Amino acid sequence: MKTYQKGFNSLITLFFLTIISPLFSQDKQEINGNIYPYSVLKEVPFHQITLDSTDKFWYSKLLLVQKKTLPFLFSIAESQGKIDNFKVIGGKTKGKITLNNASDSDVYKLIEAASYTLQHHYDKSLDLYLDTLIEYISSAQLPDGYLNTQYTLPDSHEFSPDLNVLHARRFGYGIKDRWKSTLVKWPYAYSQLYCLGHLLEAAVTHFRATGKTNFLSVGVKAANHLLVQFDKDKIEAYADHPQVEIGLLKLYEVTQDKQYLDLADLFTRYVKFGRPKDIRLSENSKPLHDQREAFSHCVRTGYIYTSGTDVVRAKGSKDLEIALQSIWQNVVSKKMYIHGGVGNGTPFEQHGFDFDLPILNTYSESCANIAQGQWNHSLNLLYGNGKYADIVEWEMYNGALSGFGEDGITFLYANKLNLDTSHRIDYHSGVRQSFLFCCPAKLPGFIAGISRWIYAFNEEAFVVNQYVSSSTSFDINEEPVKVRQISKMPWIPETILVFEKIPTSIKFLKFRLPSWSGYQTKPIPEGPYYYENIPFVKPLVTLNNKTLNYTIEDGYIVIQNQNLGSLDSLKINFDMPVRRIYSDTTIVANRGRIALSRGPLLYSLEGVDHNFDILKLVLPANQGITPSFNGNQVVLNGNGKIGSLLVKFKAIPYYSWQNRGIHDLCTLIIEDETLILNEKKSILKMNTDG
Repeated sequence: MKTYQKGFNSLITLFFLTIISPLFSQDKQEINGNIYPYSVLKEVPFHQITLDSTDKFWYSKLLLVQKKTLPFLFSIAESQGKIDNFKVIGGKTKGKITLNNASDSDVYKLIEAASYTLQHHYDKSLDLYLDTLIEYISSAQLPDGYLNTQYTLPDSHEFSPDLNVLHARRFGYGIKDRWKSTLVKWPYAYSQLYCLGHLLEAAVTHFRATGKTNFLSVGVKAANHLLVQFDKDKIEAYADHPQVEIGLLKLYEVTQDKQYLDLADLFTRYVKFGRPKDIRLSENSKPLHDQREAFSHCVRTGYIYTSGTDVVRAKGSKDLEIALQSIWQNVVSKKMYIHGGVGNGTPFEQHGFDFDLPILNTYSESCANIAQGQWNHSLNLLYGNGKYADIVEWEMYNGALSGFGEDGITFLYANKLNLDTSHRIDYHSGVRQSFLFCCPAKLPGFIAGISRWIYAFNEEAFVVNQYVSSSTSFDINEEPVKVRQISKMPWIPETILVFEKIPTSIKFLKFRLPSWSGYQTKPIPEGPYYYENIPFVKPLVTLNNKTLNYTIEDGYIVIQNQNLGSLDSLKINFDMPVRRIYSDTTIVANRGRIALSRGPLLYSLEGVDHNFDILKLVLPANQGITPSFNGNQVVLNGNGKIGSLLVKFKAIPYYSWQNRGIHDLCTLIIEDETLILNEKKSILKMNTDG
């Protein structure tokens, strides 16, 4: 009876989406629906925001993604057989299935990124290409909703690959291994839920961007298959890479079908973090609601912490909330690098032990850093506190963005801090390369989907979390909101908000007060890094050129709504000095070293700009540093010492390192030679207790 009821409910949802959804307003349903009743803020969905074409930072990167990155990566997906796999399964071509690690997910992530770009810059040929891809994917979906090209055909099928290859022996293949992932045989039959999660997330993004239901219907059918296949007992025994939880929650947002929320809740709570080779299995083998520290694979954890936070937003689950607050404190205060990266080089891409953050070993995968941005965005919505949006911004401009090459076709997997030129061989060790797996598939969507982190609201307030030139138009309580933001970030600390319409029911306007403005003593709130002692200069806020008074609450500039409209213009000017960032002495590897920052940007020295060994540069504590424009970015100029020799240096934004060839990199600069640890002796603790 239980399975029948699930199936019946699922048919109703599918009928609703395929027949009725083109006729109803998804905007009003998402904005005014009470899908996250325990959340202080609601997200303004990306499809109700348009990046401004005058933006010289994010909009230009979005166009690069659409015009160069996506065609390049789709061509790789085609050449590697990742798209042909769907065509083979769907009977549209003949050939052998090509085995790659979670290859379906790469195609889904690229569709998601492409869908984001269509919202901001419509491209008819790209739109039609996505429809073609979706047709291939739909043709590969089985009647019961199952969809994964690696686990669909029988072993003996003429299109099945050689099953003696390492990939097949390690990960399994074919219908016999469908939904068979367990820790006993891990990673055998691995990544099916991971791929499906990216399918759901891409399907919802495509629906929101285009209004079409062709891909969303595929996602609903796949999710309904899960409702039949998985119950609590099956989930507790299952082991897979998390991501399906985020996908189910996205599907819940557009359908408001609580079956998807409930299933996401179960997967989130009972996900199998603890892989056989992980450290501290005593902690990461517990259900999520019983965990208190971050251990295991850094991308896996970031995804599940995000879905857990959204479950709390939807259900008010106190046990999950307590766990996630403890874990957040553990990550941010003890396990996060100065650029927002996570993963200290412990084997198998894990979080390490507290304060064990060696410089050379840092792993800091691009996907893991993006996941930290996603998680802190959800925390910002849950609590309405600007400190979480501060971390989102830090990831946006540093730890996540650095993975994307300025040419649009080269990528980093790991984001390093200090490097010489030895042992630089691939994207793991500090070389930007062209490839398609994991991070290159994720980074385009991070950039093209940046608008989803800009605005939020509730019944009383309109909130600006990120300073990116853009426009938004939506309804609150049946009243229209129309606002345009003109921002000069991250180079010039000025933002203008032009208000066309703001409902009279909105009592407050809230603008995040960035930590880098001096409001906070730390670039990463509650982290182990702190700014030098520079006085806080309150931002100047003017309305139609008249100075406004305001209060500061929970990391926001709070202004009473003054019946704004008719193109009223509100300008905010922040203080943006160059700042030195110091580390808590508990981080042994950073003793005697500092980092440089200006606004939301971390800075680095690169060997190509210098004729001396930048890794031996000493920057005295009293030495001044001057910002200046160099082309389309601000660089930092100053004097330092190599021994007794005075030398001039130039620091570039960290995100742009290794775009001019392989050169030395120095982000953590020596300030006090007597305190520094020899980097070559920075050894990881390899405690495998538990």
